[in-house]
Amino acid sequence: MSLSRTFLSIFLLFFTFLQPSIAQDTQKTGLPEGAIVRLGKGGINILRFSPDGSRLAVGTDVGVWVYDVADGTGTALSSENYGQVSTLVFSPDGSILAGGGGDNPNITIWKLDTGKILSTLKVKSKHPNITDLFFHDSFLISVNDHYDVMKWGIHTIKGVLNSELDNSEKTESSIEEKLIFYGDSSGKITIRNLINGDRVATLNGHKDSTEPEIITLAATEDNKILASAGRDMTIQLWDIPNQIQLATIQKHKVWVTSLAFSDDRKILASGYASNVIKLWNVYTQREISILRGHKNTINALTFSPENTQIYGACLASGSADGTIRLWDIKTGKELITFTDGHTEWVKTVAFTNTDSQIVSVAYNGGIEKWNLQTNLRESTFTTAQFDDTESVMLSSDGTHYAVLGKKGIQFTFEQDSWGYKSTGSYRSSFQLWNLTTEQKIPGPWHSLFVKIVGSAFSPDSNLFAYDNSKEIIIVDFNTKKELYRIEEDRFFDRKFLLSPDGKLLAFTDKSGKAKILVLDTQHEIALPLDDRSSVFAFSPDSSTFATKGMNIHLWKMDSNKKGENKVLSNSFFAMNNVMTFSPDGNILVCFHIDTHEDRWRFGIKLIDIPTDKVLGILSGHTAPIQTLVFSHNGKILASGSMDGTILLWNWEEIMLQLKKDG
Repeated sequence: MSLSRTFLSIFLLFFTFLQPSIAQDTQKTGLPEGAIVRLGKGGINILRFSPDGSRLAVGTDVGVWVYDVADGTGTALSSENYGQVSTLVFSPDGSILAGGGGDNPNITIWKLDTGKILSTLKVKSKHPNITDLFFHDSFLISVNDHYDVMKWGIHTIKGVLNSELDNSEKTESSIEEKLIFYGDSSGKITIRNLINGDRVATLNGHKDSTEPEIITLAATEDNKILASAGRDMTIQLWDIPNQIQLATIQKHKVWVTSLAFSDDRKILASGYASNVIKLWNVYTQREISILRGHKNTINALTFSPENTQIYGACLASGSADGTIRLWDIKTGKELITFTDGHTEWVKTVAFTNTDSQIVSVAYNGGIEKWNLQTNLRESTFTTAQFDDTESVMLSSDGTHYAVLGKKGIQFTFEQDSWGYKSTGSYRSSFQLWNLTTEQKIPGPWHSLFVKIVGSAFSPDSNLFAYDNSKEIIIVDFNTKKELYRIEEDRFFDRKFLLSPDGKLLAFTDKSGKAKILVLDTQHEIALPLDDRSSVFAFSPDSSTFATKGMNIHLWKMDSNKKGENKVLSNSFFAMNNVMTFSPDGNILVCFHIDTHEDRWRFGIKLIDIPTDKVLGILSGHTAPIQTLVFSHNGKILASGSMDGTILLWNWEEIMLQLKKDG
């Protein structure tokens, strides 16, 4: 199926269901074909002040937001191609903003007084992953991760951009003096000429460490001093003209995840996986102050220009906690929590019983409730927040929440890896919450002597199952009375799932293979399966069970005989983290990934079960999809992703389009 311009009519039809507001317009910006609305702004990758300090641009996993520093109002810039934005640059007069990213083969240019796209530049290189953008006189200069440098001509700073210029064209020497810096996993820093990409020098600062990989780099505006930070937990300062190391700052117990120099080169800001920011005197390497306020990893830092009048000289910081904060660099005090909602990694979602709201859970256990009439966030619940969650589970009506989380862990989100790496000691704990009353629910799962490693709600919310690594225990959720206890050692991470009718329990044994148990008789339905299963799904009527290993297997459930097996030929290597059945049970909806032009693409594959044909792929997320859930009335499909957003899809209209396409 090709979801093409016919979906323009879908948007108009569905407006009667989701009454749009002015604030809501930004959630319809840059939507993929077939999507109704996007909830969330995506995780923060980069921050940049305009030359006069009046605007703050934020590049996220799904696009660009521009905030007015004076009043904090934000606007999502439109885009012809959705994608991560990891590099941004303002024109010298601040009238134009250019943005690109690692998974987006286009550079987008916006005219900021209108917010409209001035031009979209198609990167023709075989490696279109843009890492840096620069404005200089009549040129926009782009650099990719293979050191290819492209120049794009501009008639006037407010005019229309030309197509890409020949890189051999002679340019001013002042441009040729510009440098670009690359750090690698071996701890080496490569310095290259901005225009021709030639290597100028190699610095071997972090290579002697047991963990030499470089996480972040920052250079002063004049390219005189470079700062590098690696997994060795040091910051190193470099004299670029002389290519020598100036100093090493070793006062760190966690990774340094972001760096930035002030305009006058006197202050270096360093952000950490432990949620703090430190300011350093560049020349003495002495700590000036510690900035505290964020609740998670610092993703991005940028100083306002020296001539900024609003808030004076300040530092902007963006964090994995979803907030951007402004800091007074003279006093070290927080000026304002500038904005929030830039969420990282949606792990699960659920519709309320009336389908008027959706509840979402982020990687750290933070919970947000969205009103689907206004598409605005109604509330945030952070009491059950952790540094990271191993597993999260919402009841089907979004009223109850189970979480296994970690505290004390230090980690950093890494662009293009769609995840995190962690270090340090931590402790895990399990909690069960009533989200309506915001009260923790007592039970044996809270015992200090019981280690819970997973949980599950039945779709009707009458049963609750939890796994203590030796047994799976199922209780009546209303009375908390224990109903079943299934003894089964685990070796791999156990998956388990209750069927919609509450009669069956699917789980993996210690070899990782799937089992089905009829709860009232404790009879096992045999599944002659050779490979391990990483994902489960039951059809809405509980008659079919799907497992995902190397392939997707479908099993017809019959308590009196072996499950009848069908292998979907279109499921080989279909990625294995999430799948569900359509409301009528005839379509399997699963996460799909492929590559195109050196770019990862993430989508939702629709497989017709009776014919084993791929009906279509819904594309729109920029990172792996973590959850797929249908509304109770079957009209909306919600997909939550590691890009930090939720996309809502009109399932009825998608089905109509599938019928038209034959």
